[in-house]
Amino acid sequence: MIRTYIDDSWSAEDDNILLLAGYAQKVPVWAAFSDAWKAELSKEPAIEYCKMSEAESRKEQFEGWSERKRDKKLADLARVIVEYDPWSIECFVSQKQYKEILEPVIAYDLRGPYMPCFHGIIVSLARYHASTGITLPTDFIFDEQGKIGAEAVLWYEEIKANQKPEIRALMGSTPEFKDDKKVLPLQAADMIAWHLRRRKENRNARENREVMEILSPLLRVEVEVTETVLRKMADDMASLPHIGLTQGKRGSIKRHMVGGKLPEMIALVCKNKQCGETFDVMKDYLAQTGKAPCPFCGQERYYIPWLARLIKWIFRI
Repeated sequence: MIRTYIDDSWSAEDDNILLLAGYAQKVPVWAAFSDAWKAELSKEPAIEYCKMSEAESRKEQFEGWSERKRDKKLADLARVIVEYDPWSIECFVSQKQYKEILEPVIAYDLRGPYMPCFHGIIVSLARYHASTGITLPTDFIFDEQGKIGAEAVLWYEEIKANQKPEIRALMGSTPEFKDDKKVLPLQAADMIAWHLRRRKENRNARENREVMEILSPLLRVEVEVTETVLRKMADDMASLPHIGLTQGKRGSIKRHMVGGKLPEMIALVCKNKQCGETFDVMKDYLAQTGKAPCPFCGQERYYIPWLARLIKWIFRI
């Protein structure tokens, strides 16, 4: 089994980048890494955990440290990461572009720039593993994200189900969200995510950090949710029939999800001769209420097009 630890980093500067990044490695290697990381933390000058925001500001664990003392500690920790040879994965998006392009049309349940990065990280790493001959499935551990993380996890099974079989086989169990102060590999993820995000900002174009030089040989997979991708997603979303019904809070379907899966749907055809449109309805809702108003004309007269669906299925073979 492979385990991947992911943290996020974002900034209000430049394009307001949100970046998710971290490392993948076999589970036994992570166990050995954790022992070595803990030993390095304990060396004088000792700290209980490493968090880059605290190191940069020289607060909390780094309170009263000189820059030179801090930089040496970070470099020593970075060398521990290199010793255990994990491979990196990153996915990032401009939050500014996201808000301008996709946010106005996105469904309520998919809102927020975290979701496309969450999807990008999971699927891109599976594809990378497939391309390099790795056959072990991967479990993901993300840094705690509160409500955002809980909502992202709801969609994991759907994301997985929509992949090709060879990719789906490399995607492990439902991701977990844990405290980076307690789960040591998440501190390594925090270190690479923070440095990669800074490297993409114009204000830091001339910055040269020793830690980034040490970690550079481990870089493997980089995914950007580009402006072109955002526009394609927005166009696809806007073209969906009745997308407006999903954009407000009342349009959320999370309350109908069971075990992280979308409810089973059934296709109906409106019997109104002036309409005749095909539409989907939740199977359980139809069984419980006996009602399925057509979203096109509002009438509740319909039939189940079994024969039509069977014919379409035969012609797909």
